[in-house]
Amino acid sequence: MNKAGDLLDIVKEGSEEAYKSLFYTYYSDLVYYAVSIIHDTSLAEDLVQDFFVDFWTNKRYNSVNTNLSSFLFRSVRNNCLNYIRDVERKNKHLSDYSLETNTIESNIEATEEKEILYKAINKLPDKCKQIFIQCCVHGYKYQEVADDLDVSINTVRTQMSRAFKSLRKSLSPSLFSSLLFAFITREKPSC
Repeated sequence: MNKAGDLLDIVKEGSEEAYKSLFYTYYSDLVYYAVSIIHDTSLAEDLVQDFFVDFWTNKRYNSVNTNLSSFLFRSVRNNCLNYIRDVERKNKHLSDYSLETNTIESNIEATEEKEILYKAINKLPDKCKQIFIQCCVHGYKYQEVADDLDVSINTVRTQMSRAFKSLRKSLSPSLFSSLLFAFITREKPSC
């Protein structure tokens, strides 16, 4: 029988001295191995120490039926991989929570902005509001609105100018800029 096998047999008998000897024999090699997996010396030391505590307190040595060295290295590798998996899950959960929170906040903010915008549009004079809604909300071209309402294209331009002037006064600069950007990036009205 080899030396590791003899040491394991003595550990299985409950010898603390044999356990300490086993610890000192394999600790450094197991830490180096763990560092090669997780790239953090302090964490590797913690994981190997945790393994040895568990190995002794839960009598994991009784389940060693193969080569002791293989068992120790495989167990430390599994501890490292479990740690990495747990960290990734935690980070994903935090990331999902953060993304979800940001999405909810964005939706609330967008809903509040829409409400403010619709209130400002509803305060426009009737003809001005009607022309603005057809041009900005429905995306009709100035000429289409003029034909639909049986007014001149200059009337549509004038009413749109008044609508934008009124909305600029009643909306925050950022909300007005967003509205203007949305209008400008739509298909240009034929004037």
